[in-house]
Amino acid sequence: MKKFGIINPKLMGALTALGHYDTFAITDVGMPLPKGAEIIDLSLVPGMPEFMPVLRAILREVTVEKYTIFDTMKQHNPETWRELQTLLCKQERSECSMAEWIEQSRSCRFFVRTGELRPCSNIILESAPVQDI
Repeated sequence: MKKFGIINPKLMGALTALGHYDTFAITDVGMPLPKGAEIIDLSLVPGMPEFMPVLRAILREVTVEKYTIFDTMKQHNPETWRELQTLLCKQERSECSMAEWIEQSRSCRFFVRTGELRPCSNIILESAPVQDI
């Protein structure tokens, strides 16, 4: 039995299967997801689990070189926006409209749905070759 890190078998399997430059998304509870997409639904009750603890756990498992968030996150969810600037300070950041984000997310290998209720708590992450980022 795995003793450390992510113990959800579906999520760990999806993360392990990532190749260089694959994308995946972590979303809040209300984000509409594409029909037929692989969804790893971690939501339990409204607000659980929160977006940031899920993101932190995933970042301990995979190397990420780029991320994309809504261009309105800073305005509507400044706390999460500030945390991302610290947590992903070495990664390339892209911001776009919700419509553009949804379009970009169509190429994601999978989606991790959290129970997060704060607005704009959605991110697309691009995996990188293993290195110190």
